[in-house]
Amino acid sequence: MSAPLVFPLRRGRLLGLLALALLFVAGGAWFAWQVGPPSLDPARNTLRDEALRAIGLAAAGFFGLCALAIARLLLRGRPGLVIDDEGLIDGTSGAAPGRVRWDEVAAVRVVPQNGQPALVGLDLVDLERFLDRLSLLQRWLVRSYVAAGDPPVGLRAESVGLEAEALAALLEAERARRAPPSPS
Repeated sequence: MSAPLVFPLRRGRLLGLLALALLFVAGGAWFAWQVGPPSLDPARNTLRDEALRAIGLAAAGFFGLCALAIARLLLRGRPGLVIDDEGLIDGTSGAAPGRVRWDEVAAVRVVPQNGQPALVGLDLVDLERFLDRLSLLQRWLVRSYVAAGDPPVGLRAESVGLEAEALAALLEAERARRAPPSPS
């Protein structure tokens, strides 16, 4: 039995992302406010004003949800990633699925992202069995990742201060060392 490897979240990075999300919330709200409220006279409501108001409110709503997810990560006080004998516990994002057992992992790979830091992707042996224990929202997110061609579990290495390649190599080494032998 080996000691778990624990990687804390980079709080400074999360605080920066939270500030940015709140800035976008304020910008979207300001955008909608600048257009003004809809007129009671439908003839005075132009399509342009309605579209601009909807864009501002949608931006404020979306980035408000992002800010809530980031704040939740900051407040819960859990590590970003734990690697132990059973597998790993992913806490690197607001949509992280939590525990992934070694026997569920088919492959570990680095997944490049357009203009963003790469993810460490975990391909799973049995996706449906994995999905059964997730919440409805997490199931929907995982299915959308897979439909887009991404792996079902994507670890954000930069959230714990690592490069994707280094984290993928570490996970492969730990999986080889800690995973139970497969039945032959």
